[in-house]
Order: sequence, then C-alpha cells, then structure tokens
Amino acid sequence: MTPRALERVDVDIHRTRLEHEPVDAALLDRLPPGCRGEVHITVLAVPAQLQPASDLRVEREQGLPAIGVDDEDAAGQVSGRTAPPHGVVVRGQVLEDLVAQVALGGIGRLPALEERGGAGLESVGRVGHGGAAYERGTVRRVAQDTQADIDPARFVTRFASPRGFRQAYVHEGVGGVPLVCVHGWPETKRIFWRVVEPLAEAGFEVIVPDLRGFGESELGPDGFHDVPAHSHDLFALVHDHLGHDEVVLVGGDLGGPVVQDLALRHPDWVARMVLFNSPLPYDKGRMAGLRTRPAAEAADYFIRQGTDADALAAELDTPEQRRRYIATFYGSRFWAHPGAFAGAVDFHTEPFASAASLRASFGGYESVFDPAAQSEPTLLARNERTPTLVLFGPADHVLYPDFDLMAAAVFDQHVGPFLLRDCGHFVPWEAPHALVSGLRMMAADLLAARRSGPLSRS
Repeated sequence: MTPRALERVDVDIHRTRLEHEPVDAALLDRLPPGCRGEVHITVLAVPAQLQPASDLRVEREQGLPAIGVDDEDAAGQVSGRTAPPHGVVVRGQVLEDLVAQVALGGIGRLPALEERGGAGLESVGRVGHGGAAYERGTVRRVAQDTQADIDPARFVTRFASPRGFRQAYVHEGVGGVPLVCVHGWPETKRIFWRVVEPLAEAGFEVIVPDLRGFGESELGPDGFHDVPAHSHDLFALVHDHLGHDEVVLVGGDLGGPVVQDLALRHPDWVARMVLFNSPLPYDKGRMAGLRTRPAAEAADYFIRQGTDADALAAELDTPEQRRRYIATFYGSRFWAHPGAFAGAVDFHTEPFASAASLRASFGGYESVFDPAAQSEPTLLARNERTPTLVLFGPADHVLYPDFDLMAAAVFDQHVGPFLLRDCGHFVPWEAPHALVSGLRMMAADLLAARRSGPLSRS
C-alpha cells in the first residue's frame, strides 16, 4: 500500500462526528468494521515522495516537506524487517518499520490550540487525550487542557505497602495491558499527567507510581533510594500486589535505569520497554566515535547532589528555596524545550517543598559516588532481548548529545530511535502525543491479545 500521512480525519459513526487533529495513522485501524468507507479526510498532508492511498476520500491535499527521523545516522538504525502500510521519509529515502506510523501520525507535540483554529471553541466537557469539547454530539480533539494538566486531584492516588513503606500510585484503565510509567528526577508521577488518560483509552492499564521518597510516597525504611531499591519496589507493587505477570515499561531520566534494571532482572516479566532521555550503559566498542558525555557545565548539580547532599539540603532550608532550586531544572537550565512548562512549574515543584523528600531524592546521585549508598549493584548493561522503543527529545541540554545512537547500540531489539521535534528532557509532558502513539504501536499485538484474553492474574 502506498505510504501516506494524515493531518486531519472526520469520521461519521452512529451520527457522531469525530474530528481528530492531528491523527495518528492507527486511527483507521481502530474504526469499527465496515466504517472505513465512511472516513472523510478534509485535509491530507502529503510529505515529499509520498502519495495518498487511492481508497480514501480526500477533500484537499497539502504539500509538506519530507517528515520523519531528521538525522541520517539515526535513520540508519531504522529496521527494515517489516513492511507496514506507512513509511518514514529521510532525505528522500522511504524507510519502513514496525512503528513508522508514529512519525506519520504526528510524532512530537500537538499544535497549540490557537495554531489549530480552536481558540474560540466553547468547551462544555472534557474527555480523552488532553481534553475534548462536546458540541451538539461532536467531539473535537484539541490541545492539552491546561487546568486539568496541573490539577493534583485529576487522578485518584492509591497506596500500597508491599515493601514496608507506603507507596503512592495512580491506577487507571484496570483490565488493560499493564503499563508501568516510571518518573525521573526532579519529577513525580505528575510528569505523566498528560498521557494517563489517553493511554487508558488506548487499552492500557496505566500504573504510575511515586518512587520511594518522591511525591506522596514515604521514604525507604532501609534508607536506600538508589536504582535497585526502586526496581524491587516496583516489582513488588506491580507483580506481587497488583498481580501482573507481564508488563510494558516506560521511563526516562532516573526512571530509565529503573526500567532497564527491571528488564534485566526479570526478563520474562518485561514484554516491551519504551525509553527516552535516560542514563545508559556504556559500551566502549559500540559507542566509539559517539558523543557520550554531557556538557561539563551541566554536571554541577550532579556532582553537588552526589557528593555534598547534606550541605546542599541544609542550604535549601525553606519550602520556597527548595522549590526555587527545583524550578531551575524546568526553566533556566534548559533541560526542557523553551516554554514547555509555562504555567506548570509550580505544579511540578510543589512535591519537593518537603525537606525530607528533597533530601531523599538525592539518594540516586549519592549511589553513583558512594558504595555505602548502594543497596546492591544496578543491572545496567546491554539488553539483547527486550524489544525497546527509543525516543529522544534533542532539546535536552543535560543528556548525552548522541543519546539516540547510544541507545541503538545497546538495545539489540530496538525500534527507532525517533527524534521528537521541539522536545527536551521531559518527554511525557513535552511530547505526550508522540509517547502515546509510540506505545500504541509498540504494544499493538499485546493490546489485540488483551481484547481476546487476559495477560495477568488480576
């Protein structure tokens, strides 16, 4: 089938008009049987070298430059094992891959509301991906509902104590494919606020914990706050307490080593993994010639938190000072793409107002420098087994410049890597649509299997 890209699709089903903009290509596959003929594409964005499929009704075509992975080296990592009905164009070459639909479906952030002609939309309700407005039976997908994004009570927080401390977690979409979303530093479960709802709608059972010492979770009773401690906590929560025998993991920053550790520690338990902007194992041979060191000027926080944590915590002796310190990582340090956290910084810094939580959060950094802060060795090594989708927000000024190529070198069963436009370190917040689309494609077979039978004990 001819590769194609869809910008906007109108679907008439049971007198309900769904206007989804932009659309990921998987929408067509999710339509009820017999409804494909009812699809009316009002605007079809056709990148260079691509042609629309002849069986689709198109009102207007719009020419676009080639889209996809905008890097020849990264493009070289895209496998040609499968031949789906969509392709990614890189420098004029069409590359086909398991999740090429992700790029064609608008990988990256959704356009702002005003850029999509919805500034005057009168909202009388909110559901779905980032919010939706109901008008006379019409559901219009619009930009993220800012107020919902920064509402601490948007999702119910649950608690469990399988490891001797009270661990907080959000649990939505029970009965779907188990998906564990692991935050990093300086983050809490709130960093996933924009993707919880659309992931649950896509068929995932979304489990988003606060790691020990973060957010609403208590400190670890053994005093450890390193990667293996977090790894054991999550296995106890999701496998032992919630009863899931197979999971999909997603993580970045600190959450990246945690999900990597889990995949190596419990290889039969981890079905898939999605990794973004995260520490990686170092492979000297495979990474020869790559830029594997972050900028030296960006490492000051790492060294201070890892080697002088008590003194730093003592200096930040008021809630306001602690929050101002954390706020720099969402702003002036340029971890995120400029403007990504406009109006949301307070929401993400609030959990770090606690002196105990902030001090505990330094534990991961201390474990890098001090063996006494390590509960046990971290399993961080080349993974030959776990299928892994690699996403990279290149606006990140703290991570390895060649993170995408480094990840491709150490995950043998990788998909991508895909570079996310206008996105930095905090992928779930900065590029929610890309993450949701990627997960849907990466776990398409698991989602289909779930519809025909359970994958877990719960």
